[in-house]
Amino acid sequence: MARDLLPACPTPALATLLARGKTTVAPRPYSAFARALPHEFWAACHLGLVPEPVTELSHSPAIATALMATHNLPQQEGTWFVVQPANFEVGMSHVSLTAIDEQLALTEEESRALFEAAKPYVEENGKALLYGNASTWFLRADDWSDFVTSTPNTALGRNIDIWLPEGVHNRDWRRLHNEVQMLWHTHAVNDARSARNAKAANALWLWGQSPANTTLPTNTYDAVFNLSGWMAGVTNKTYQATSANALLTHDHGRILVLLDQLIAPTLSEEWGRWLYEMETLETQWFAPLLAALTSGKLHSVRLILTGTESIAEYTASKSSLRKFWVKPGLSRLSA
Repeated sequence: MARDLLPACPTPALATLLARGKTTVAPRPYSAFARALPHEFWAACHLGLVPEPVTELSHSPAIATALMATHNLPQQEGTWFVVQPANFEVGMSHVSLTAIDEQLALTEEESRALFEAAKPYVEENGKALLYGNASTWFLRADDWSDFVTSTPNTALGRNIDIWLPEGVHNRDWRRLHNEVQMLWHTHAVNDARSARNAKAANALWLWGQSPANTTLPTNTYDAVFNLSGWMAGVTNKTYQATSANALLTHDHGRILVLLDQLIAPTLSEEWGRWLYEMETLETQWFAPLLAALTSGKLHSVRLILTGTESIAEYTASKSSLRKFWVKPGLSRLSA
Protein backbone atom coordinates (compact mmCIF):
# COMPACT_ATOMS: atom_id res chain seq x y z
CA MET A 1 0.00 0.00 0.00
CA ALA A 2 3.02 2.32 0.31
CA ARG A 3 2.76 3.66 -3.24
CA ASP A 4 -0.76 4.94 -2.57
CA LEU A 5 -0.43 5.90 1.09
CA LEU A 6 2.84 7.82 1.27
CA PRO A 7 1.90 10.61 -1.18
CA ALA A 8 -1.22 11.20 0.91
CA CYS A 9 0.64 11.50 4.22
CA PRO A 10 0.46 15.06 5.64
CA THR A 11 3.73 14.69 7.55
CA PRO A 12 6.36 17.30 6.53
CA ALA A 13 8.20 17.11 9.88
CA LEU A 14 8.58 13.33 9.65
CA ALA A 15 9.69 13.71 6.02
CA THR A 16 12.45 16.10 7.13
CA LEU A 17 13.60 13.95 10.05
CA LEU A 18 13.80 10.85 7.87
CA ALA A 19 15.37 12.34 4.75
CA ARG A 20 18.03 14.35 6.59
CA GLY A 21 18.73 11.80 9.28
CA LYS A 22 21.78 9.56 9.17
CA THR A 23 21.28 5.84 8.56
CA THR A 24 22.10 4.20 11.90
CA VAL A 25 21.07 0.69 10.88
CA ALA A 26 20.36 -0.01 7.23
CA PRO A 27 16.99 -1.58 6.40
CA ARG A 28 17.13 -5.32 6.94
CA PRO A 29 14.53 -8.02 6.37
CA TYR A 30 13.14 -10.45 8.94
CA SER A 31 11.76 -13.87 8.24
CA ALA A 32 8.05 -13.94 7.53
CA PHE A 33 7.92 -16.89 9.93
CA ALA A 34 9.87 -15.31 12.81
CA ARG A 35 8.34 -15.96 16.22
CA ALA A 36 8.13 -12.28 17.22
CA LEU A 37 7.66 -9.01 15.35
CA PRO A 38 10.76 -6.91 14.57
CA HIS A 39 9.98 -4.27 17.20
CA GLU A 40 9.57 -7.05 19.79
CA PHE A 41 13.00 -8.43 18.91
CA TRP A 42 14.43 -4.91 19.22
CA ALA A 43 12.74 -4.33 22.58
CA ALA A 44 13.85 -7.71 23.93
CA CYS A 45 17.44 -6.69 23.32
CA HIS A 46 17.33 -3.05 24.38
CA LEU A 47 15.16 -3.55 27.48
CA GLY A 48 17.67 -6.04 28.81
CA LEU A 49 15.90 -9.32 28.05
CA VAL A 50 18.63 -10.54 25.73
CA PRO A 51 22.23 -10.07 26.90
CA GLU A 52 23.71 -9.63 23.42
CA PRO A 53 22.34 -7.79 20.36
CA VAL A 54 20.38 -10.08 18.08
CA THR A 55 18.68 -9.72 14.74
CA GLU A 56 16.19 -12.51 15.35
CA LEU A 57 15.27 -15.04 18.01
CA SER A 58 14.37 -18.66 17.37
CA HIS A 59 11.39 -18.32 19.73
CA SER A 60 9.45 -15.67 21.61
CA PRO A 61 11.45 -13.50 24.08
CA ALA A 62 12.09 -15.24 27.40
CA ILE A 63 10.00 -12.91 29.57
CA ALA A 64 7.96 -15.19 31.85
CA THR A 65 10.06 -14.90 35.00
CA ALA A 66 10.68 -11.18 34.46
CA LEU A 67 6.91 -10.65 34.26
CA MET A 68 6.35 -12.82 37.32
CA ALA A 69 8.65 -10.54 39.31
CA THR A 70 6.64 -7.45 38.32
CA HIS A 71 3.50 -9.21 39.61
CA ASN A 72 5.26 -9.94 42.92
CA LEU A 73 5.09 -13.67 42.35
CA PRO A 74 7.81 -15.72 44.05
CA GLN A 75 10.62 -17.05 41.90
CA GLN A 76 10.26 -20.81 41.83
CA GLU A 77 12.18 -23.64 40.25
CA GLY A 78 11.44 -24.92 36.79
CA THR A 79 10.49 -23.54 33.39
CA TRP A 80 7.70 -20.96 33.32
CA PHE A 81 5.50 -19.76 30.47
CA VAL A 82 3.24 -16.78 30.00
CA VAL A 83 -0.28 -18.06 29.34
CA GLN A 84 -3.01 -15.63 28.30
CA PRO A 85 -6.77 -15.91 27.78
CA ALA A 86 -7.56 -15.25 24.14
CA ASN A 87 -10.22 -15.49 21.46
CA PHE A 88 -9.91 -17.89 18.53
CA GLU A 89 -12.25 -17.42 15.58
CA VAL A 90 -13.05 -20.33 13.30
CA GLY A 91 -13.23 -19.34 9.63
CA MET A 92 -13.98 -21.25 6.47
CA SER A 93 -10.40 -22.45 6.00
CA HIS A 94 -8.50 -21.76 9.24
CA VAL A 95 -8.56 -20.62 12.86
CA SER A 96 -7.37 -17.10 13.71
CA LEU A 97 -6.25 -15.39 16.91
CA THR A 98 -8.55 -12.37 16.98
CA ALA A 99 -8.31 -10.94 20.51
CA ILE A 100 -5.93 -10.93 23.47
CA ASP A 101 -4.92 -8.40 26.13
CA GLU A 102 -6.74 -5.11 25.51
CA GLN A 103 -8.73 -6.52 22.59
CA LEU A 104 -10.30 -9.17 24.80
CA ALA A 105 -10.59 -6.82 27.80
CA LEU A 106 -11.44 -9.35 30.48
CA THR A 107 -12.36 -7.87 33.85
CA GLU A 108 -10.55 -9.08 36.96
CA GLU A 109 -13.73 -10.88 38.06
CA GLU A 110 -14.10 -12.64 34.70
CA SER A 111 -10.45 -13.61 34.53
CA ARG A 112 -10.41 -14.93 38.09
CA ALA A 113 -13.45 -17.10 37.41
CA LEU A 114 -11.90 -18.58 34.26
CA PHE A 115 -8.58 -19.08 36.04
CA GLU A 116 -10.17 -20.99 38.94
CA ALA A 117 -12.07 -23.16 36.48
CA ALA A 118 -8.93 -24.03 34.48
CA LYS A 119 -6.54 -24.51 37.38
CA PRO A 120 -7.68 -28.04 38.46
CA TYR A 121 -7.33 -29.31 34.87
CA VAL A 122 -3.82 -27.86 34.65
CA GLU A 123 -2.80 -29.41 37.97
CA GLU A 124 -4.27 -32.79 37.01
CA ASN A 125 -1.82 -32.75 34.11
CA GLY A 126 1.12 -32.21 36.45
CA LYS A 127 1.55 -28.48 35.80
CA ALA A 128 1.27 -25.39 38.00
CA LEU A 129 -0.79 -22.29 37.18
CA LEU A 130 -0.37 -18.86 38.82
CA TYR A 131 -2.49 -15.74 38.41
CA GLY A 132 -0.81 -12.47 37.43
CA ASN A 133 -3.61 -10.17 36.32
CA ALA A 134 -6.70 -10.25 34.14
CA SER A 135 -4.73 -10.79 30.92
CA THR A 136 -1.61 -12.59 32.12
CA TRP A 137 -1.18 -15.91 33.92
CA PHE A 138 1.86 -18.17 34.33
CA LEU A 139 2.25 -21.90 33.78
CA ARG A 140 5.11 -24.14 34.96
CA ALA A 141 5.99 -26.98 32.60
CA ASP A 142 9.54 -28.21 33.04
CA ASP A 143 9.24 -30.89 30.37
CA TRP A 144 8.18 -28.30 27.78
CA SER A 145 11.43 -26.33 27.96
CA ASP A 146 12.22 -27.21 24.33
CA PHE A 147 9.03 -25.57 23.04
CA VAL A 148 9.30 -23.05 20.23
CA THR A 149 6.64 -20.41 20.91
CA SER A 150 5.42 -17.17 19.35
CA THR A 151 4.38 -13.81 20.76
CA PRO A 152 0.63 -13.18 20.43
CA ASN A 153 1.30 -10.07 18.33
CA THR A 154 2.95 -12.27 15.71
CA ALA A 155 -0.16 -14.38 15.27
CA LEU A 156 -2.83 -11.72 15.82
CA GLY A 157 -5.24 -11.71 12.88
CA ARG A 158 -3.49 -14.63 11.19
CA ASN A 159 -3.94 -18.36 10.73
CA ILE A 160 -2.61 -19.75 14.01
CA ASP A 161 -1.31 -23.07 12.63
CA ILE A 162 2.31 -22.04 12.12
CA TRP A 163 2.49 -19.98 15.34
CA LEU A 164 1.35 -22.63 17.81
CA PRO A 165 3.91 -24.16 20.23
CA GLU A 166 6.17 -26.78 18.69
CA GLY A 167 8.17 -29.33 20.63
CA VAL A 168 8.44 -32.95 21.69
CA HIS A 169 5.44 -32.63 24.01
CA ASN A 170 3.30 -30.23 21.97
CA ARG A 171 0.51 -32.83 21.84
CA ASP A 172 0.34 -32.68 25.65
CA TRP A 173 -0.20 -28.94 25.46
CA ARG A 174 -2.85 -29.27 22.76
CA ARG A 175 -4.71 -31.90 24.77
CA LEU A 176 -4.67 -29.73 27.89
CA HIS A 177 -5.69 -26.71 25.86
CA ASN A 178 -8.63 -28.57 24.35
CA GLU A 179 -9.82 -29.57 27.82
CA VAL A 180 -9.81 -25.93 28.95
CA GLN A 181 -11.57 -24.84 25.76
CA MET A 182 -14.39 -27.34 26.32
CA LEU A 183 -14.71 -26.26 29.94
CA TRP A 184 -14.93 -22.57 29.01
CA HIS A 185 -17.35 -23.17 26.13
CA THR A 186 -20.33 -23.28 28.50
CA HIS A 187 -18.86 -21.17 31.30
CA ALA A 188 -21.05 -18.44 32.80
CA VAL A 189 -18.42 -15.80 31.99
CA ASN A 190 -18.68 -16.51 28.28
CA ASP A 191 -22.47 -16.76 28.43
CA ALA A 192 -22.55 -13.26 29.89
CA ARG A 193 -20.05 -11.94 27.36
CA SER A 194 -22.06 -13.43 24.51
CA ALA A 195 -25.19 -11.73 25.82
CA ARG A 196 -23.50 -8.33 25.47
CA ASN A 197 -21.82 -9.18 22.15
CA ALA A 198 -18.31 -9.33 23.61
CA LYS A 199 -15.75 -11.80 22.30
CA ALA A 200 -15.57 -15.05 24.23
CA ALA A 201 -12.47 -16.15 26.10
CA ASN A 202 -12.28 -19.47 24.30
CA ALA A 203 -8.55 -20.19 24.10
CA LEU A 204 -5.15 -19.76 25.73
CA TRP A 205 -1.91 -18.46 24.21
CA LEU A 206 1.32 -20.02 25.53
CA TRP A 207 4.65 -18.25 25.05
CA GLY A 208 7.62 -16.41 26.63
CA GLN A 209 9.13 -19.41 28.45
CA SER A 210 12.14 -18.89 30.70
CA PRO A 211 13.81 -20.71 33.58
CA ALA A 212 13.23 -19.46 37.12
CA ASN A 213 15.74 -17.15 38.77
CA THR A 214 17.02 -15.87 35.43
CA THR A 215 19.36 -12.92 35.93
CA LEU A 216 18.68 -10.25 33.34
CA PRO A 217 20.67 -7.13 32.50
CA THR A 218 18.90 -3.80 33.00
CA ASN A 219 17.86 -1.46 30.20
CA THR A 220 19.96 1.63 29.56
CA TYR A 221 17.19 4.23 29.30
CA ASP A 222 16.59 6.95 31.87
CA ALA A 223 12.84 6.87 31.17
CA VAL A 224 10.44 4.92 28.96
CA PHE A 225 7.09 6.12 27.65
CA ASN A 226 3.98 4.50 26.17
CA LEU A 227 5.18 0.92 26.27
CA SER A 228 2.31 -1.56 26.12
CA GLY A 229 1.69 -5.25 26.67
CA TRP A 230 4.65 -7.35 27.80
CA MET A 231 7.11 -4.51 27.14
CA ALA A 232 5.40 -2.40 29.79
CA GLY A 233 5.25 -5.40 32.10
CA VAL A 234 8.99 -6.05 32.17
CA THR A 235 10.02 -2.44 32.88
CA ASN A 236 10.07 -0.98 36.37
CA LYS A 237 8.10 2.08 35.30
CA THR A 238 6.63 3.20 32.00
CA TYR A 239 5.16 6.68 31.77
CA GLN A 240 2.37 7.86 29.51
CA ALA A 241 2.58 10.87 27.22
CA THR A 242 0.18 12.04 24.52
CA SER A 243 2.72 14.29 22.79
CA ALA A 244 6.41 15.08 22.62
CA ASN A 245 5.76 18.32 24.49
CA ALA A 246 5.17 16.32 27.67
CA LEU A 247 8.68 14.90 27.37
CA LEU A 248 10.34 18.18 26.44
CA THR A 249 9.25 19.89 29.65
CA HIS A 250 11.35 17.45 31.72
CA ASP A 251 14.99 16.50 31.64
CA HIS A 252 14.76 12.73 31.51
CA GLY A 253 18.08 12.14 29.75
CA ARG A 254 17.94 9.17 27.38
CA ILE A 255 14.30 8.42 26.58
CA LEU A 256 12.56 5.56 24.79
CA VAL A 257 9.06 6.12 23.37
CA LEU A 258 6.86 3.55 21.63
CA LEU A 259 4.43 4.93 19.05
CA ASP A 260 2.31 1.94 17.99
CA GLN A 261 -0.87 3.67 16.83
CA LEU A 262 -0.44 2.38 13.28
CA ILE A 263 -0.59 -1.32 14.17
CA ALA A 264 -4.36 -1.60 14.67
CA PRO A 265 -5.42 0.11 11.41
CA THR A 266 -2.78 -1.89 9.54
CA LEU A 267 -4.09 -5.21 10.84
CA SER A 268 -7.66 -4.25 9.97
CA GLU A 269 -6.61 -2.59 6.66
CA GLU A 270 -8.41 0.65 7.56
CA TRP A 271 -6.19 2.92 5.48
CA GLY A 272 -8.24 6.07 6.07
CA ARG A 273 -7.73 5.59 9.79
CA TRP A 274 -4.04 4.84 9.16
CA LEU A 275 -3.65 8.24 7.47
CA TYR A 276 -5.51 9.91 10.34
CA GLU A 277 -3.14 8.31 12.86
CA MET A 278 -0.15 9.44 10.81
CA GLU A 279 -1.44 13.01 10.85
CA THR A 280 -1.93 12.77 14.62
CA LEU A 281 1.62 11.49 15.08
CA GLU A 282 2.90 14.36 12.96
CA THR A 283 1.10 16.98 15.05
CA GLN A 284 1.76 15.50 18.46
CA TRP A 285 5.22 14.01 18.00
CA PHE A 286 7.20 14.66 14.84
CA ALA A 287 6.62 18.40 14.54
CA PRO A 288 7.54 19.12 18.21
CA LEU A 289 10.60 16.86 17.94
CA LEU A 290 11.78 18.62 14.80
CA ALA A 291 11.32 22.00 16.49
CA ALA A 292 13.25 20.81 19.57
CA LEU A 293 16.12 19.57 17.42
CA THR A 294 16.23 22.80 15.43
CA SER A 295 16.37 24.90 18.61
CA GLY A 296 18.99 22.69 20.22
CA LYS A 297 16.72 21.58 23.03
CA LEU A 298 17.24 17.98 21.94
CA HIS A 299 20.62 16.51 21.06
CA SER A 300 19.31 13.84 18.70
CA VAL A 301 16.28 11.78 17.74
CA ARG A 302 16.69 8.15 16.76
CA LEU A 303 13.82 6.71 14.73
CA ILE A 304 13.42 2.92 14.76
CA LEU A 305 11.01 2.00 11.98
CA THR A 306 9.52 -1.48 11.90
CA GLY A 307 7.03 -3.42 9.84
CA THR A 308 5.95 -7.03 10.04
CA GLU A 309 9.13 -8.24 8.29
CA SER A 310 11.68 -5.39 8.40
CA ILE A 311 13.45 -2.84 10.59
CA ALA A 312 15.59 0.26 9.98
CA GLU A 313 17.06 3.03 12.16
CA TYR A 314 17.82 6.67 11.38
CA THR A 315 19.27 9.39 13.62
CA ALA A 316 18.52 13.08 13.13
CA SER A 317 20.43 15.88 14.87
CA LYS A 318 20.66 19.67 14.60
CA SER A 319 23.67 19.35 12.33
CA SER A 320 22.02 16.79 10.05
CA LEU A 321 19.02 19.10 9.61
CA ARG A 322 21.35 21.66 8.00
CA LYS A 323 21.53 19.50 4.87
CA PHE A 324 19.22 21.88 3.02
CA TRP A 325 20.08 20.25 -0.29
CA VAL A 326 18.37 17.03 0.81
CA LYS A 327 14.71 17.22 -0.09
CA PRO A 328 12.30 16.03 2.67
CA GLY A 329 10.55 12.80 1.77
CA LEU A 330 9.07 9.57 3.07
CA SER A 331 10.74 7.10 0.74
CA ARG A 332 12.58 5.50 3.65
CA LEU A 333 9.25 4.36 5.09
CA SER A 334 8.86 1.91 2.23
CA ALA A 335 12.47 0.73 2.16
